[in-house]
Amino acid sequence: MTGIKLQNTIMNSVILPWKECSPSFANPDFEIESHLSEMIGGMVSAGMTLRADCERCLILMSRLPRKVSAEEPWLDSVRHAVTFVVENNWTVISSAGSLGWDYISWYAGRLGANVWIVLPPMTASEFTEECERLLIRLRLNKDRTSFLMPLIDSKLKKADRLGIRDQLCLSFSNHRLPVYLRRNGNLESLIERVKAVDSRFQVDSAGDCIESWRRDSSWMAETENMQWEGYLIHWTRGTYGAWKGEIEADYFDTLTSAHSGNPRDGFATLDHITGTGILRGEGRMIRDGVPVISFSSLSPVEAIKKIEFRATLRRWSFEPYGIALPRETLERFGTKRVIYGDKELFNRLSPEDRPFYQYQGSDESVDKPIRAGNMKTTAKNWRKEDEWRIVGDIDLMSLKDEVLLITPTEEEAERMRKLQPYKVCSLERGLNEG
Repeated sequence: MTGIKLQNTIMNSVILPWKECSPSFANPDFEIESHLSEMIGGMVSAGMTLRADCERCLILMSRLPRKVSAEEPWLDSVRHAVTFVVENNWTVISSAGSLGWDYISWYAGRLGANVWIVLPPMTASEFTEECERLLIRLRLNKDRTSFLMPLIDSKLKKADRLGIRDQLCLSFSNHRLPVYLRRNGNLESLIERVKAVDSRFQVDSAGDCIESWRRDSSWMAETENMQWEGYLIHWTRGTYGAWKGEIEADYFDTLTSAHSGNPRDGFATLDHITGTGILRGEGRMIRDGVPVISFSSLSPVEAIKKIEFRATLRRWSFEPYGIALPRETLERFGTKRVIYGDKELFNRLSPEDRPFYQYQGSDESVDKPIRAGNMKTTAKNWRKEDEWRIVGDIDLMSLKDEVLLITPTEEEAERMRKLQPYKVCSLERGLNEG
């Protein structure tokens, strides 16, 4: 174990043999399960020098649903718990890799607390990269943050690696403040073995975020009478977490200051995109990874009937927020109808045509799970989306007089008109009312 080399550009790393580390930092009221403890050959630490004499408090969070809104009680409880720890001049013990852990670490850093972030076993290079990533993306103070990771010889399954991490967090802490524990989850079973537990900040539910356009869907009935010709629509969606190119710290800032809802919902995302003045291409779901912008020639009446939740991607296919442009204008810039075909067609296409390829899918087995790589998905006929694509980005400001933004409700359309210089219509009122 002592031969491990850590290439770290931000902070020095120290390797402590487990026989020296455990007596110094472990709390005797919680013993790591023997079969796991025997695997640990040592601990690597980076960042702030570890102090064995400091009081340490673990704020416990089970894994949360991906959807989160600003009014959910666990957010307020985390903030109160971290404030309580800071007022007592304790060190916060946390981890990383999930929404709850990241939020705890970020908020502790925001309040100027000393933080120990315990990471599950990984390679030396992964540890270095993760330390640097967390310092930047959570905007942590490297002089007040320590990173710790157990060193093990054997390769472990993810569940075992996380199990070692969780038990180390409990072992290193003098105080434990559960905020949310999933019923019958791993943390709930572990906490039963601990004496020093203070449940004053614990909440029973992780919350249930429902998108605003789903809470009141009366606008859908009005779309049936919409007249819609000559436009192609790029539909967008909200996200749960940071936007592309945004760090988690900025997202957490907004989530903390918001009074309700998801600060990265469909409305906010549409405002964010149009506010930049650029509609950017994305290549993540495109073969060969060429960045393209997708449009649909379906009218809003037809399109909203195709909104579906894609469980494998943990998101909606799209939401009722869009950017529409005249088809003639888009065609002048190189927008083309997608080329649908079987899986062999792609190899026969020219390099210029390949960004416009889309597997056609099938009407068969629409409701039957099928395998696609290592993910489960649902067979469908992609031709029904009538997709068009353009390679690269679109400068929206240069087409300002032709851009038409779409929101589901007239109330949101009015809000958007105050924020953006483009024409806006609501699905509730229709094109002519925009």
